[in-house]
Amino acid sequence: MGDILMARDDDMMQQELRTVLTLFREKRKIEIQKNAEVYINQHSSVEEVQEWLKVKGFSDPISKQLSNMNGTELFSLKKEQLEAYCGKAEGRRLGSQINISRSTTGFKTARSSELRTILAKALAKVESGTSPSPNPSTRH
Repeated sequence: MGDILMARDDDMMQQELRTVLTLFREKRKIEIQKNAEVYINQHSSVEEVQEWLKVKGFSDPISKQLSNMNGTELFSLKKEQLEAYCGKAEGRRLGSQINISRSTTGFKTARSSELRTILAKALAKVESGTSPSPNPSTRH
């Protein structure tokens, strides 16, 4: 009789496990909202930025908060500033959307172009066989 009870308990446990796994799998289905493929760039006007925010589904309060910003100003905002303006969740989402637009439109900061110029000069010196002159401020 003990074997029959154990077998019944095992069957009940297996059935419960199947039920829980089925529920878990159903809950894990995440719907990803796709937005229109609209991008802004550093040359976008205030009006274009506002339209982009609307198309991307940002709320009216966020649009109002950023109502005077053009593409250059929006692209210059840091993650912390976006979270302060828009709240943590929307600030992160806005930051992600800005990063996508930056990447898609080939946005380059002044720093990256300056760095490329410095590296190109250093490479040219190395290839020509002359060593770069030491920086006087770093001498001991």
